[in-house]
Amino acid sequence: MKQISKAQKVQFDLLRMTCFNSFEGKLVADSLEKHDDLWQGFVFGSFSCAPLLVLCSIDIIDEEAGGWNASELYIIPAKGKEKELKELAKTWGPDELGYQSEKEIERLTCRDGYTILRAWWD
Repeated sequence: MKQISKAQKVQFDLLRMTCFNSFEGKLVADSLEKHDDLWQGFVFGSFSCAPLLVLCSIDIIDEEAGGWNASELYIIPAKGKEKELKELAKTWGPDELGYQSEKEIERLTCRDGYTILRAWWD
């Protein structure tokens, strides 16, 4: 596995502790680790709707009931690996999957020049 930052390791942990409906966080995290040549970085959270939803369950101690209440995964693909990354992401069963428009990327990051894949589970 490539070297990753402490912050990226936290994102892996958040993925692994999350499981709901058709989303299996451990499967997604393991897949991203196995195919680390396809991406540069990712974040997992609830960004579009109810960004503080995670706050409502963060104090639950029970591992079965608690966890990270999130449903969106944003990934920066490795250069030239955009198509392969999207094909891999399809295997995770997201309800929505697609690359963000330049306008949306600028809105979300306040920067331009990025390509970002978004996966969302309901």
